[in-house]
Amino acid sequence: MDANASFEDLSDLLEKCKMTHDEYQECVKSLTCGMVVMMKREPKDCWVNGYNPDLLRAWNTNMDIQFILDEFSCIMYMMSYVAKPEHEMTEFLNERDVKKSNVNERDEMKQIMQAYAKHREVSAQESVAWVCSLPLKNCTRTVIFIQTDEDGLKMSLPLSRLKDMGPDKEDVWMSGLPEKYENRPATGDYNDMCLADFASGCRVLYGQQTEGANAIPLQNDKGFIRKRTQGKSAITRFTQFSCISHTGRMTN
Repeated sequence: MDANASFEDLSDLLEKCKMTHDEYQECVKSLTCGMVVMMKREPKDCWVNGYNPDLLRAWNTNMDIQFILDEFSCIMYMMSYVAKPEHEMTEFLNERDVKKSNVNERDEMKQIMQAYAKHREVSAQESVAWVCSLPLKNCTRTVIFIQTDEDGLKMSLPLSRLKDMGPDKEDVWMSGLPEKYENRPATGDYNDMCLADFASGCRVLYGQQTEGANAIPLQNDKGFIRKRTQGKSAITRFTQFSCISHTGRMTN
């Protein structure tokens, strides 16, 4: 078959290749081990990536839009860019022999830190983001995780407070969201409020925020809270376990 031949449609292409449509589908399936969406297009567009005309005019750059059918593959694709290795830095460390045997571990770590800080190559976009202190993400709603495990992770009190406590003192843990919910005010709508509503509708205050006019004290000196702005309730997340599959998943 002539390599410069043109085709009107897929049927014309298969006819000149002496291939049936079923054979064509088998060949397409052998190109990937996962699920893909094959866009219906003309043979002349075989080298054109998926694009959006409006976004292309606004962005004016390369575009390759694909349907996400495998969440794991999508995460791996993004993480490959986030954790992209810096080969230039590795070559620099090897050439300068930063790791020396005649210094202690602390000085060796300082030398490695200085090498990364002074010789790491960054893109123009990353440089602008750092210099201008641009936020890497922005969200209109706060997302809060609710600890539902009875033996969940707990943080101890600061060392300055632990030193002033007696050796037999057992209350050495900081209060989390469940403890603050248990000590919620016993008035108003708080009596019939569940843990999810408490986490979504109230915000825990710290520092000088506790001195504000809208600060609401909790019982047993467990801190202060304040109701969130109406229409700005937080998105709650918690772990939901399955007794059948013995796995857990995040639920909003």
